Amino acid sequence: MIKKIAPMVLIILVILAAVLLVIWKFINLSEKTNLALKDAGESSEELISGFFLPNLPENSLEVITDKNSYKVGEEIFFGVQNKTEETFKIENECPNEPLEIYKLENDKWRHLKVSSYIQCKNNDNIILAPYELRGASFLPWEKLIFDQPGKYKLKLKIIGYATKFEKEIEIVE
Repeated sequence: MIKKIAPMVLIILVILAAVLLVIWKFINLSEKTNLALKDAGESSEELISGFFLPNLPENSLEVITDKNSYKVGEEIFFGVQNKTEETFKIENECPNEPLEIYKLENDKWRHLKVSSYIQCKNNDNIILAPYELRGASFLPWEKLIFDQPGKYKLKLKIIGYATKFEKEIEIVE
């Protein structure tokens, strides 16, 4: 009987040690990299990626807009600037919006996700070469997402990294 129980106890101890290690790592990372959930829209996938994916320095990439404030219905142009000698990949989620979009509601950021009517010609990942600036427009998504005044946050996620790069804009009447 003891021979049957001993392996089970060992397995339970290994699992417990792994759970404690993950908790310890989370506490350590949150102190060092400010991994705490800043936004209400933070998903468990984002939380987990913070454990296993490396971070990039904050000045590696930049999300750029032509203005900080737009009128409802006005076309929003954005760009992504690679400020390093590395090549990065951005997931192409067409026909979904090109960057993650959050709206500030009741002091919390709510993740907005929509699909557009556009036809996707290519679903390959987007390659961002060293020092490259890539630009686009939110025109196909504007009436679906930026249809009301408020504060919005545009977030860029790079494949293979936990760091997200963001830019806040405001929509006014």
